[in-house]
Amino acid sequence: MQPHWKNPRVITAAALIVGALCAAVLTLVAHYLEWSVCHKIAKPMPLVVMIIVMFLFGRDSQCSKRRFFTIFVGLVFGAIGDEFLAFDGTAMFVAGLGSFTVGHLCYIAAYAHRPNGRKMLMRGIPIFCIAICYYAVIFQGLAKQSIPLQIACPLYIVIEGIVVLMVSSRPRGGCCAECHMVPTVGSILFMTSDALLAYGMFVMSFEPVERALVMFTYWMGQLGLLWGIKDHACNCAKGTALLDGDDDEIRAASVNRG
Repeated sequence: MQPHWKNPRVITAAALIVGALCAAVLTLVAHYLEWSVCHKIAKPMPLVVMIIVMFLFGRDSQCSKRRFFTIFVGLVFGAIGDEFLAFDGTAMFVAGLGSFTVGHLCYIAAYAHRPNGRKMLMRGIPIFCIAICYYAVIFQGLAKQSIPLQIACPLYIVIEGIVVLMVSSRPRGGCCAECHMVPTVGSILFMTSDALLAYGMFVMSFEPVERALVMFTYWMGQLGLLWGIKDHACNCAKGTALLDGDDDEIRAASVNRG
Protein backbone atom coordinates (compact mmCIF):
# COMPACT_ATOMS: atom_id res chain seq x y z
CA MET A 1 0.00 0.00 0.00
CA GLN A 2 1.34 3.44 -0.97
CA PRO A 3 2.31 5.59 2.04
CA HIS A 4 -0.04 8.50 2.60
CA TRP A 5 2.72 11.05 2.16
CA LYS A 6 3.55 9.64 -1.29
CA ASN A 7 -0.01 10.15 -2.55
CA PRO A 8 0.16 12.62 -5.50
CA ARG A 9 -2.87 14.54 -4.19
CA VAL A 10 -1.22 14.96 -0.80
CA ILE A 11 2.04 16.10 -2.39
CA THR A 12 0.17 18.55 -4.65
CA ALA A 13 -1.86 19.92 -1.74
CA ALA A 14 1.28 20.36 0.39
CA ALA A 15 3.08 22.13 -2.47
CA LEU A 16 0.13 24.48 -3.00
CA ILE A 17 -0.12 25.28 0.70
CA VAL A 18 3.60 26.08 0.85
CA GLY A 19 3.24 28.17 -2.31
CA ALA A 20 0.30 30.12 -0.88
CA LEU A 21 2.17 30.77 2.39
CA CYS A 22 5.27 31.93 0.50
CA ALA A 23 3.15 34.24 -1.67
CA ALA A 24 1.42 35.65 1.42
CA VAL A 25 4.74 36.31 3.18
CA LEU A 26 6.24 37.80 0.01
CA THR A 27 3.22 40.11 -0.37
CA LEU A 28 3.71 41.51 3.13
CA VAL A 29 7.50 41.74 2.86
CA ALA A 30 7.21 43.51 -0.52
CA HIS A 31 4.72 45.96 0.98
CA TYR A 32 6.87 46.82 4.00
CA LEU A 33 10.11 47.06 1.98
CA GLU A 34 8.34 48.93 -0.85
CA TRP A 35 9.28 46.45 -3.55
CA SER A 36 6.64 47.78 -5.90
CA VAL A 37 6.92 45.32 -8.80
CA CYS A 38 7.24 42.31 -6.52
CA HIS A 39 4.21 43.45 -4.52
CA LYS A 40 2.08 43.80 -7.65
CA ILE A 41 3.01 40.29 -8.79
CA ALA A 42 2.67 38.57 -5.41
CA LYS A 43 -0.53 40.16 -4.08
CA PRO A 44 -3.10 38.12 -6.07
CA MET A 45 -1.10 34.88 -5.78
CA PRO A 46 -2.72 33.50 -2.58
CA LEU A 47 -6.15 33.69 -4.25
CA VAL A 48 -4.76 32.16 -7.45
CA VAL A 49 -3.61 29.22 -5.33
CA MET A 50 -7.07 28.97 -3.75
CA ILE A 51 -8.61 28.82 -7.23
CA ILE A 52 -6.20 26.03 -8.24
CA VAL A 53 -6.99 24.12 -5.03
CA MET A 54 -10.70 24.55 -5.72
CA PHE A 55 -10.40 22.90 -9.15
CA LEU A 56 -8.02 20.15 -8.06
CA PHE A 57 -9.78 19.10 -4.87
CA GLY A 58 -13.24 20.66 -4.97
CA ARG A 59 -14.67 19.06 -8.10
CA ASP A 60 -15.52 15.85 -6.22
CA SER A 61 -17.21 17.75 -3.37
CA GLN A 62 -20.93 17.35 -2.73
CA CYS A 63 -21.56 20.87 -3.93
CA SER A 64 -24.13 22.20 -6.36
CA LYS A 65 -22.86 23.51 -9.69
CA ARG A 66 -24.31 26.91 -8.83
CA ARG A 67 -22.30 27.19 -5.62
CA PHE A 68 -19.11 25.88 -7.19
CA PHE A 69 -19.30 28.29 -10.14
CA THR A 70 -20.30 31.39 -8.17
CA ILE A 71 -17.59 30.86 -5.54
CA PHE A 72 -15.08 30.36 -8.36
CA VAL A 73 -16.13 33.66 -9.99
CA GLY A 74 -16.05 35.36 -6.58
CA LEU A 75 -12.44 34.26 -6.07
CA VAL A 76 -11.48 35.39 -9.58
CA PHE A 77 -12.88 38.87 -8.96
CA GLY A 78 -11.15 38.88 -5.57
CA ALA A 79 -7.81 38.25 -7.29
CA ILE A 80 -8.57 41.02 -9.81
CA GLY A 81 -9.47 43.36 -6.94
CA ASP A 82 -6.20 42.50 -5.19
CA GLU A 83 -4.29 43.51 -8.31
CA PHE A 84 -6.15 46.82 -8.60
CA LEU A 85 -5.43 47.63 -4.95
CA ALA A 86 -1.73 46.93 -5.49
CA PHE A 87 -1.64 50.20 -7.44
CA ASP A 88 -1.92 53.66 -5.92
CA GLY A 89 -4.66 56.19 -6.61
CA THR A 90 -8.38 56.68 -6.06
CA ALA A 91 -9.29 55.30 -9.50
CA MET A 92 -7.51 52.00 -8.76
CA PHE A 93 -9.16 51.82 -5.32
CA VAL A 94 -12.63 52.34 -6.83
CA ALA A 95 -11.86 49.70 -9.50
CA GLY A 96 -10.78 47.29 -6.76
CA LEU A 97 -13.92 48.09 -4.78
CA GLY A 98 -15.99 47.32 -7.88
CA SER A 99 -14.23 43.97 -8.35
CA PHE A 100 -14.82 42.98 -4.74
CA THR A 101 -18.46 44.07 -5.05
CA VAL A 102 -18.94 41.66 -7.96
CA GLY A 103 -17.21 38.99 -5.87
CA HIS A 104 -19.59 39.61 -2.97
CA LEU A 105 -22.60 39.41 -5.28
CA CYS A 106 -21.29 36.01 -6.39
CA TYR A 107 -21.05 34.90 -2.76
CA ILE A 108 -24.62 36.07 -2.16
CA ALA A 109 -25.72 33.93 -5.14
CA ALA A 110 -23.63 31.00 -3.86
CA TYR A 111 -25.19 31.01 -0.40
CA ALA A 112 -28.71 32.15 -1.35
CA HIS A 113 -31.45 30.11 0.28
CA ARG A 114 -35.16 30.15 0.99
CA PRO A 115 -35.52 32.87 3.61
CA ASN A 116 -36.54 32.09 7.15
CA GLY A 117 -38.02 35.44 8.17
CA ARG A 118 -37.49 35.16 11.92
CA LYS A 119 -33.98 33.76 11.64
CA MET A 120 -32.89 36.36 9.09
CA LEU A 121 -34.35 39.15 11.24
CA MET A 122 -32.51 37.91 14.35
CA ARG A 123 -29.24 37.69 12.44
CA GLY A 124 -29.82 40.78 10.30
CA ILE A 125 -30.40 43.28 13.13
CA PRO A 126 -26.95 42.88 14.78
CA ILE A 127 -25.18 42.56 11.41
CA PHE A 128 -26.58 45.81 10.07
CA CYS A 129 -26.14 47.59 13.41
CA ILE A 130 -22.45 46.71 13.15
CA ALA A 131 -22.43 47.86 9.51
CA ILE A 132 -23.95 51.23 10.52
CA CYS A 133 -21.31 51.65 13.24
CA TYR A 134 -18.61 50.73 10.72
CA TYR A 135 -19.87 53.44 8.36
CA ALA A 136 -20.25 55.98 11.16
CA VAL A 137 -16.61 55.52 12.20
CA ILE A 138 -15.26 56.20 8.70
CA PHE A 139 -17.87 58.81 7.71
CA GLN A 140 -15.88 61.98 8.44
CA GLY A 141 -12.79 60.75 6.64
CA LEU A 142 -14.83 59.37 3.74
CA ALA A 143 -16.62 62.74 3.35
CA LYS A 144 -13.29 64.26 2.29
CA GLN A 145 -12.90 61.79 -0.57
CA SER A 146 -14.22 61.92 -4.14
CA ILE A 147 -17.95 61.61 -4.84
CA PRO A 148 -17.65 58.15 -6.50
CA LEU A 149 -15.90 56.84 -3.40
CA GLN A 150 -18.50 58.41 -1.08
CA ILE A 151 -21.23 56.56 -3.02
CA ALA A 152 -19.39 53.28 -3.54
CA CYS A 153 -18.28 52.68 0.07
CA PRO A 154 -21.71 52.64 1.80
CA LEU A 155 -23.14 50.47 -0.99
CA TYR A 156 -20.24 48.08 -0.55
CA ILE A 157 -20.80 47.92 3.21
CA VAL A 158 -24.48 47.04 2.67
CA ILE A 159 -23.55 44.27 0.22
CA GLU A 160 -20.98 42.93 2.68
CA GLY A 161 -23.64 42.83 5.35
CA ILE A 162 -25.93 40.86 3.03
CA VAL A 163 -23.14 38.32 2.45
CA VAL A 164 -22.71 37.80 6.20
CA LEU A 165 -26.49 37.53 6.60
CA MET A 166 -26.90 34.97 3.81
CA VAL A 167 -24.02 32.81 4.96
CA SER A 168 -24.84 32.90 8.66
CA SER A 169 -28.61 32.39 8.31
CA ARG A 170 -28.55 29.51 5.84
CA PRO A 171 -30.24 26.35 7.19
CA ARG A 172 -27.89 23.95 8.88
CA GLY A 173 -29.97 20.88 8.15
CA GLY A 174 -28.01 17.81 9.19
CA CYS A 175 -24.52 19.03 8.30
CA CYS A 176 -21.84 19.20 10.96
CA ALA A 177 -21.28 22.33 13.03
CA GLU A 178 -17.83 22.89 11.50
CA CYS A 179 -19.19 22.73 7.96
CA HIS A 180 -21.80 25.33 8.82
CA MET A 181 -19.57 27.60 10.90
CA VAL A 182 -16.44 27.94 8.74
CA PRO A 183 -18.04 29.98 5.89
CA THR A 184 -19.84 32.13 8.49
CA VAL A 185 -16.56 32.94 10.23
CA GLY A 186 -15.03 33.55 6.80
CA SER A 187 -17.68 36.13 5.85
CA ILE A 188 -17.18 37.92 9.20
CA LEU A 189 -13.40 37.96 8.77
CA PHE A 190 -13.78 39.37 5.24
CA MET A 191 -15.93 42.21 6.57
CA THR A 192 -13.45 42.76 9.42
CA SER A 193 -10.59 43.03 6.93
CA ASP A 194 -12.42 45.68 4.92
CA ALA A 195 -13.33 47.58 8.08
CA LEU A 196 -9.67 47.63 9.14
CA LEU A 197 -8.63 48.77 5.66
CA ALA A 198 -11.23 51.56 5.64
CA TYR A 199 -10.23 52.69 9.14
CA GLY A 200 -6.59 52.88 8.11
CA MET A 201 -7.45 54.81 4.93
CA PHE A 202 -10.11 57.22 6.14
CA VAL A 203 -9.54 57.63 9.88
CA MET A 204 -6.04 56.83 11.13
CA SER A 205 -3.30 54.53 9.89
CA PHE A 206 -2.07 51.95 12.39
CA GLU A 207 0.98 50.67 10.56
CA PRO A 208 3.14 48.63 10.88
CA VAL A 209 0.51 46.08 11.94
CA GLU A 210 -2.27 47.42 9.71
CA ARG A 211 -1.31 45.67 6.46
CA ALA A 212 -0.61 42.36 8.19
CA LEU A 213 -3.99 42.39 9.99
CA VAL A 214 -5.89 43.46 6.86
CA MET A 215 -4.35 40.78 4.66
CA PHE A 216 -4.50 37.97 7.23
CA THR A 217 -8.20 38.50 7.95
CA TYR A 218 -8.87 38.88 4.21
CA TRP A 219 -7.12 35.63 3.24
CA MET A 220 -8.79 33.72 6.07
CA GLY A 221 -12.14 35.21 5.03
CA GLN A 222 -11.75 34.09 1.42
CA LEU A 223 -10.62 30.65 2.56
CA GLY A 224 -13.64 30.34 4.84
CA LEU A 225 -16.05 31.22 2.03
CA LEU A 226 -14.25 28.76 -0.26
CA TRP A 227 -14.77 26.07 2.38
CA GLY A 228 -18.48 26.24 1.57
CA ILE A 229 -17.94 23.99 -1.46
CA LYS A 230 -17.12 21.10 0.88
CA ASP A 231 -19.64 19.00 2.73
CA HIS A 232 -17.02 18.11 5.36
CA ALA A 233 -15.86 14.53 5.68
CA CYS A 234 -18.34 13.57 8.35
CA ASN A 235 -21.10 11.85 6.32
CA CYS A 236 -23.59 14.21 7.88
CA ALA A 237 -25.40 15.12 4.68
CA LYS A 238 -26.54 13.50 1.48
CA GLY A 239 -25.87 15.47 -1.68
CA THR A 240 -26.04 19.26 -1.51
CA ALA A 241 -29.51 19.71 -0.09
CA LEU A 242 -28.40 20.46 3.47
CA LEU A 243 -26.02 23.18 2.38
CA ASP A 244 -28.23 24.76 -0.23
CA GLY A 245 -31.20 25.07 2.10
CA ASP A 246 -33.98 23.41 0.09
CA ASP A 247 -36.43 22.15 2.70
CA ASP A 248 -37.92 19.49 0.41
CA GLU A 249 -34.48 18.12 -0.38
CA ILE A 250 -33.52 18.21 3.29
CA ARG A 251 -36.53 16.04 4.15
CA ALA A 252 -35.71 13.68 1.28
CA ALA A 253 -32.10 13.42 2.42
CA SER A 254 -33.22 12.67 5.96
CA VAL A 255 -35.46 9.85 4.69
CA ASN A 256 -32.60 8.44 2.60
CA ARG A 257 -30.25 8.45 5.58
CA GLY A 258 -32.90 6.67 7.64
